[in-house]
Amino acid sequence: MSNGFRGIFTLALVLVIIIAFSLGFKNLFTPPPPTVEVTAATLDPNTININQIAILSITAKSNDKSKSHFLRIEFESHVLITFLIGDQNLPYESGKWYFTQSINPSATMTQPFGVKGTLESGIAELKYQISVNFYLDGNQFDSKTFVLTVKR
Repeated sequence: MSNGFRGIFTLALVLVIIIAFSLGFKNLFTPPPPTVEVTAATLDPNTININQIAILSITAKSNDKSKSHFLRIEFESHVLITFLIGDQNLPYESGKWYFTQSINPSATMTQPFGVKGTLESGIAELKYQISVNFYLDGNQFDSKTFVLTVKR
């Protein structure tokens, strides 16, 4: 083997090793995607009249390709705010409305929730904060906050 060829071969081998290590280090420092993530959460409209319904739409995506997971979504707000699926109230427990669903491997689910509000007598308009907490297999992994204005 000539010295020129040996030098080029050594340089190429060093470059391959450097590239391999840099790709390996990149993978070490890039966190894996979350098991399940909330990819969208919207409240539309954010202003309603008494007893009208706004839609709070949630989209969640499972990045787990092999296992289903248990998703629980909890809604907290003022007692004059009600959360529904269709025309049925969500279950209510310990001051929170909640929804539970199993999310299959690699699935994306979108769930619209109705949000209805009312006002106490003599109040013309009020802004209500809505906190939405997301739990996966019993552990909180995300939260979102919305403001709903209710008018007479």
